[in-house]
Amino acid sequence: SHLGEVFTTAEIASVSGEPLSPETGSNHPRNDYTEQKVLRGEMRRMERAEQELVHKLERLEHAHQEIQQAMSLEENYTDPDAIRRLQRSLAENEQDQQETSTKWEETVHRLEELNAESP
Repeated sequence: SHLGEVFTTAEIASVSGEPLSPETGSNHPRNDYTEQKVLRGEMRRMERAEQELVHKLERLEHAHQEIQQAMSLEENYTDPDAIRRLQRSLAENEQDQQETSTKWEETVHRLEELNAESP
């Protein structure tokens, strides 16, 4: 029945959600294989995320330089509204860089953990 299917999927999810200890891993090669597939999938996802974050940081740094250059132009630094806008952009950019950098560090850390788990 459909209910049965839902139940077994939930069961499987709860089982695969538990971290595999080395002892159980050696006794259940099939389960171990599934774990490896999940692990590799997550590693690929994390590697992609890490690359995307690196690109985002590069773009943000480039934008940061452009904002600073704009701030140094006479037509901007003599215009209070323009300078306010640029300062707000700079502050947002720096906050974005900080958040992206933190996410990148977390991603790298997770990748290190995954690498340690994979054989």
